[in-house]
Amino acid sequence: MVVKSTKKGVLLPRDASYEVIERQFIQGLIQPSGEVYYPTLSELSDVHNIPHSTLHRKLNEGQWINKREVWQASLHKWVSAANMNNYIEAAAKFDETCITAAQRAMTHILMHLDAAASEGKPLDQVSLDRLGRAAVNWQKTGRLALGLSTENNSNRNNDEQSKNNIIDTTLLSDKEMGILDMFVTLVEERKEKN
Repeated sequence: MVVKSTKKGVLLPRDASYEVIERQFIQGLIQPSGEVYYPTLSELSDVHNIPHSTLHRKLNEGQWINKREVWQASLHKWVSAANMNNYIEAAAKFDETCITAAQRAMTHILMHLDAAASEGKPLDQVSLDRLGRAAVNWQKTGRLALGLSTENNSNRNNDEQSKNNIIDTTLLSDKEMGILDMFVTLVEERKEKN
């Protein structure tokens, strides 16, 4: 049977079992609103028609207050872990979207370079600069999504820094290597002209 607590209008099930009363005190009760309500000893005493002194004695003997604190801490950890898992899943989906976007953008850039190479027409400086900036930006987006650094912030000398900026070409296909070689050649030619 469900009764209302006269003091706060909170719904409390009525049951005379001390184990149930202890559980209600420690774990609280889920209200129709979805919130957990932790009844006071006085409310439990009133609802279950048990003298307050008797429940107070049971509370001390059973260490209900300590058990409630442990229960609330465990519940808080569980809720925090569930929220963290939701956050991690959302972040992983977002990172996956960023990686896909970066891959598509880099493929698009490679298509432009490939088209220029197959037509035998070198790209003008403006187009080459734009493609280069776009490639750098999309590479940064992809690296960030993978949790990698986009900058070399160390105070090492230039030789060591350049070693860290080397592309792992083992991950590229033969076609991509050819396009990359063409891109590097074009950039070097442009530098020589300037």
